[in-house]
Amino acid sequence: MLNPNIDTHDLRTSVLRRVWHAVLVTPALLLAACDTPQRDIEKPYSDVAEISAWFYHMLLIVVSIIMFIVAAWFLYSVVKFRRKPGDDTMPPQTHGHTQLEIIWTIIPTIIVIAITIPTIQGIFELEKPPAEGEEVVLINVTGKQWWWEYDYMDPADPSKIMFSTANEMHVEEGTTVHMEVTSADVIHAFWVPNLTGKRDATPGRRYPMYFKPNKVGEFIGQCAELCGASHALMGIKVFVHPKEGTDSYDNWVAAQLKPAELPTSPIEEEGKRLFIAKGCMRCHNVKGDARTELHHRARRWET
Repeated sequence: MLNPNIDTHDLRTSVLRRVWHAVLVTPALLLAACDTPQRDIEKPYSDVAEISAWFYHMLLIVVSIIMFIVAAWFLYSVVKFRRKPGDDTMPPQTHGHTQLEIIWTIIPTIIVIAITIPTIQGIFELEKPPAEGEEVVLINVTGKQWWWEYDYMDPADPSKIMFSTANEMHVEEGTTVHMEVTSADVIHAFWVPNLTGKRDATPGRRYPMYFKPNKVGEFIGQCAELCGASHALMGIKVFVHPKEGTDSYDNWVAAQLKPAELPTSPIEEEGKRLFIAKGCMRCHNVKGDARTELHHRARRWET
């Protein structure tokens, strides 16, 4: 029964205001959840991403079933045991009911065990290194404030760097990628949802990470650990090249190994002069220029 002291007009206005606020806020929340189609764990394009997506769907199904059972039982209890008009008696209490307490202890235990066993198996599968003799691309990944450095190691001598790229990683479809992830300053986290899980990049430590892409294309990732003022700008791009064709991974590697073209026009010469004079080489490097190469190596040694 409504309180006679409450003005029904004010009550109606308050309810309408809340409904109107909900109408305005709901689209904003839905739009805030939107993202580019590529940054989606439900579209796995590598072996490890498929394992992660399986676990996501498995857990989603399990928790959805639990939520449905709990919600249904709650609604049933609200209707079944609601207070009747003029009835001030308490419904039967189950405190100290041994059988019920055993049941609602055993059921969660079974659920946890059922989730834990495949989870442990999946963890070992994700951490399994490539088979001996398998073709592998070895890349040392270093997180920095606020960009990613990728050092492509020489297959003949894994301790030797062939070349380096910044923020863009290029790999080959169907070839296993072995990453050694670390950081030069603070804790970062490497994450490309379509291809990999998350891996922390910690100063002074290296963490292995493996994945084999199975789809050609460009995939978007993000540093997943708050690492400073420009954390949101620390994006990742992974380009998966085909094995054959003009856009093949081998052709891309060959292009990277070529020396940079020297300036041939007055405007290019002016650009080179400004690049050196303005101190651009403190953050950027032009392959093939002896002065900027030397500076880049000195900064790498310092970090």
